[in-house]
Amino acid sequence: MRRPAVAGANLVVVAGGIGMYLLLTLITRYAQTPHGAGYGFGLTTFVAGPALIPFSVLGFVAGKLTPRLRTRIAGPLLLAGSSAMAIATLTSTTLTSLALARRRSSETNP
Repeated sequence: MRRPAVAGANLVVVAGGIGMYLLLTLITRYAQTPHGAGYGFGLTTFVAGPALIPFSVLGFVAGKLTPRLRTRIAGPLLLAGSSAMAIATLTSTTLTSLALARRRSSETNP
């Protein structure tokens, strides 16, 4: 590319996309890993799927809000806010997975 800054930004976006895909795959696999493996929640596929709902909902909301906020907020501040939103999304996805696992565990072991 003619502009190294653009090439660097594109590389970061591709790496981030690959990382997010791998993270989402890892969350569902971890949630489905049986307790006997020493880790994992032992959830069924049907129960592990809803663990990704917070990620989907907050990603949709962020996609709708960002274009509106881009005209009102400076770039660096918007980037920091987007990063905070991504961290909040991943945290809520993790907490949802834990809540589903605890619920499943309490149903299995009364």
